[in-house]
Amino acid sequence: AHRHYVRMVCALAGGDPGEGLRAYDDWTRLTADAPLPTRFVQQVECQRVILIAATGDIGTARAVLDDAFIQERRTGPRPFLHTLYAARLDAAAGRYDRVNLATDPHGPLGEAHLSGMQTRYAPAVLALRGTALFENGDIEGAHIAFARAVRRAIEIQEFFALVAAETPQFREWLLNADGSSLGSALDPSIVVPVIAALTAQPPLISRQLEPLTTQQLRILELLSHGHSAAAISRMLSISSNTLKTHLRMLYRRLDVSSRQQAVAMAQEYGVL
Repeated sequence: AHRHYVRMVCALAGGDPGEGLRAYDDWTRLTADAPLPTRFVQQVECQRVILIAATGDIGTARAVLDDAFIQERRTGPRPFLHTLYAARLDAAAGRYDRVNLATDPHGPLGEAHLSGMQTRYAPAVLALRGTALFENGDIEGAHIAFARAVRRAIEIQEFFALVAAETPQFREWLLNADGSSLGSALDPSIVVPVIAALTAQPPLISRQLEPLTTQQLRILELLSHGHSAAAISRMLSISSNTLKTHLRMLYRRLDVSSRQQAVAMAQEYGVL
C-alpha cells in the first residue's frame, strides 16, 4: 500500500497526474478489504485531491476532499488537512476571500495554531497567505509571505507541500526571486538552486479562475437552479439591462458563451 502511495507522491513531484491517479487505483484495489488507519487514508485521499485538481477538474477534487473527511465534519470542526486543501482549491476557484480567512494569523491555518506534524505544512500556508494578500492589493505583504514560505521550506526541508500550494501569483514571485529576495542570511548557493527547482516545471494546479463578484456568484447560483432572466432580475431587484451586463462580464471571466456553459464551468471550478 505504501509503495503505491509513494508512486502517487512521485507522480505529483514529476507533474504527471495521470500516473498518480493510476497509482491511486492500484492502491484502492490492494487495500479494498484491509483495515488502515483513518489518518493514512485521508493523506492518500488528499494526494488524490491534488492529482485531480492538476487535471483541471477543481469541482471533482473538492467533492473528493469533502468525502474523505465527511465523518469528522459531521461531528466537529473541520480537520486541519481538510481546511488546508480546501484553501488550495479555493485559490484555484478565485475564492480569495476564503483563502484570506483560512490563512489569517488568527484563522484555522494561522501559524500560531500549527503544532506537531502540522508545522510541515507551514510553507504551504504561507504561500497561500501570500496569494490572498496579493489579490487583496497588499503586494508588499504578499512578497514577505512568499519569501517566508521559501525560507521555512529550506529550514525544515519540506518542499512537497510548497509545490502543491504553488499558485500563479507565487510562481510569478519565484521567477523574479533571488537570494536577496528572501531577506535573510541564507546562503545564496542554497537558495538559488531551490528556487530553480521549484520553477523547473509548470505549477501542479495551473488552472485558476479570476475572482467573481458577489453579484456574479448570486447570478450563477440562480442560473444553476434554472431561473429565467426575467426571474433573476426580479429576485435581485435589477433591470434586465443590468443583468445583461453582469452576464456579459461573467461569460467573459469564465470564457463561455451561454448560461449552460457558465454553470458547467463554475461546477468544474468548484464555485457552485
